[in-house]
Parts: sequence; structure tokens; C-alpha cells
Amino acid sequence: MNDHKKKPILVTGSHRSGSTWAGVMLSAPPDIAYVNEPFNIEYKPGSCRPHFQYWYTYVCEENESAHVQYIRDCLRYKPHAIRKALQHGSLEDIPRLVRFQIQCLKARLMKKRPLVKDPLALFSTEWMAERFNMEVVILIRHPAAFVGSLKAAGWPFPFSHLLNQPLLMDRYLSGYAEEIEDFARHDRDLIDQAILLWNLIYSVVRTFQQEHGADWLYVKHEDLSRDPVGEYRKLYEKLGIPFSDQARYRINKFSFAETENKHMKRDSKSNIWKWKKRLTEGEISRVREKTGEVAGHFYTEDDWING
Repeated sequence: MNDHKKKPILVTGSHRSGSTWAGVMLSAPPDIAYVNEPFNIEYKPGSCRPHFQYWYTYVCEENESAHVQYIRDCLRYKPHAIRKALQHGSLEDIPRLVRFQIQCLKARLMKKRPLVKDPLALFSTEWMAERFNMEVVILIRHPAAFVGSLKAAGWPFPFSHLLNQPLLMDRYLSGYAEEIEDFARHDRDLIDQAILLWNLIYSVVRTFQQEHGADWLYVKHEDLSRDPVGEYRKLYEKLGIPFSDQARYRINKFSFAETENKHMKRDSKSNIWKWKKRLTEGEISRVREKTGEVAGHFYTEDDWING
């Protein structure tokens, strides 16, 4: 096995970009261990979190001292889950905690390759890649699909979490500072919140493309959805993961279900255009107008009208 195949993998992008789907599909081989969202600030029984204070925390060389050991432990399957459970959990969490500790022990003993699935690590991608020598996969999703998904979920975003990170504002988001300040201080429509958030996230992804070029992998959610087996096979090859019958079976099982369920089974092709049902014509026009400058780097006219 060469060094390329030993590198940890980071699967990121915006939330609701298909990162969970991609992470689970790419971790099908038995020698890869799935590490779920260490940047998430909410407690989940049997997990390494929480550690961070803000959604979309930005970590860099200047502030890494408070975070580097935590991420290192996550990559080594040493999540300190018992301590987190004592701080945030209850007795009901014990069975899940025990299962998680056993999974971590197995992954550690078998020296599995860690795959971190975490859209919330997006702004920290450069630090993660450089500090831990990680392979990077970034999911890109159509702005209307992202906005429609947040509308369906009813998820607002606290823009104060960005404003309270001066290093992040200075490094990536200075061009949006006035908008972020306005959204942090005043209530805004959920559609407009999602639009601004998409612009922030994917303007940074565009910067990544310009600065890191072919060193990182960028994949559109829509491309994965149209041809799951073919597109995942390409990702497997680029990441140095053998594409087995087991991987093909998992991809087929979770990509061509007649109905979606909590276990992530989906009809991936029909999912591409779901935003046309979730958003009104007026909302679609608003999304298209307000994301046009950034979206034009990723999507064409056909990506708005076909389907």
C-alpha cells in the first residue's frame, strides 16, 4: 500500500450537499472507518463531539493549539466519548456509548484509514489537509437545491457564529462582512438566509479551486445522483480505494430506492430536481438572481431549466 492510500480522507461541502451519502458510500470497504462530524457543536451519544463553540468553525495555524489534539484523537479513534457523555449525556446513552467505544477500538487495532465526513469543517479544510495530510473531497450542490432543502427542514442559520470568528472573517468572508453583520443583527427570511449561506460557502470553495487546483477533488451532488456507480468508481480510483463488488452493492442499495427513509436510501436521480417542488417560482427567481455571480462558476443555464 502506498502513501496515497494511507492518507485520511475529508469529505466536506455545505450541509445538505450529500456529504453523508458520499461519506457512507466511500467508507464501504472494511479497511476504512467513518468518522462523523467532529466539527458539529451538538452532543450526540457515542460520538467525539462536542468540542467546538461555533457552527462552521475556522481553524488555522493561528488558533490551532486549542483544537489540534482533539482532531488528532478523532483520527486515531480516541474520541473521549465517556468524558463527553458525563458532561452532556444521560444513563440512556450507555448502550450507544459502549457500541461506539468498541467500534473505535476495532478501527484502532485494525489500523483503518479514517474518513471524516463533516460539512461543518468546510472553512477549516486547508488546515485539515495541511496539518493532517488529508485527501479532500468537496461536494458542490445547486443553490436552489440547497435553499429548497433548508426550507423543507426549516433550518435558520445563526450568522453571529461567523461574525464572532475574526480570523474567518478576515481570511475568507471580508467581502460579505456588511451582509453578515446585517443578518446577524436582524431577522431575515429563511430563503434569504440560505442564499447568503450558499454564497459564503461556495465563494470559499471557488477560492479553494483557484488555490489548490487538482490537488483536491470537487464533485457535484447532481453528477453523483445521475450516475452513482460510475461517479463513485471515479472517486474510489482517485482516492486509492479498491472498487469492490461490496462497494457497488452498497451504492446501488442506497441510490436507487423508490422512497427515501431515515437510513438514507434514495432515488438519487429524482432528488436532483426536487427543489422545483419545494420552492415557488418567485423563490427560484430570487435564488437564481442572488446566487448568480458565484453559481456561474459551477452551474450553467441548463442546470436551472431542465428536469
